[in-house]
Amino acid sequence: MSTIAFGLIYPMLSDLVAFVAIGFCLLLSIYVLVALLYGVYTPELFPTEVRLRANGICNMLGRGATIVSPFIVLGLFKAYGIGGVTSLMIGLLLIQCGSAWLLTPPIGVQG
Repeated sequence: MSTIAFGLIYPMLSDLVAFVAIGFCLLLSIYVLVALLYGVYTPELFPTEVRLRANGICNMLGRGATIVSPFIVLGLFKAYGIGGVTSLMIGLLLIQCGSAWLLTPPIGVQG
């Protein structure tokens, strides 16, 4: 949620100090999100027998999205400006939050 908040604020800043500070907070929250999802959350979604392979497939799909995303961002920026890019990224983060919320079993429940 902090990534969404900082992502909403970041493109609207004009003060250089605030721009750098919010940009740092945005990058920090993105890196924490990636580290937690790739390093901790994703492997725990799968049974031990297939954990490594399934986690590798998830990482492969994530890297594939990373290859394609600059082209999508460029097209959106040309067509809709920074608002279009920000809307896409926030929408994807909301989908990520929702799916993590829906797919995570309650604490104490073993799969």
